[in-house]
Amino acid sequence: NSPAARAGLRPGDVIKKVSGQAVETADQVQNAVEASSVGGSLQVEVNRDGRSTIVTVQPGAFPTQTAQNE
Repeated sequence: NSPAARAGLRPGDVIKKVSGQAVETADQVQNAVEASSVGGSLQVEVNRDGRSTIVTVQPGAFPTQTAQNE
């Protein structure tokens, strides 16, 4: 139920560009996502089964776990 899954990203997709900027590492993807605004949108170009596909992702707040009282 992550923003990526809701946008249609699938296991095995290889992210090539985020908002038109080429990315080669997971850190570059993470930095692009962190620099975006929650509720905005990112155009993500992925290689899926040998073809380029554009997916629009709406970044969301990072889910956190709440501590439970014992």
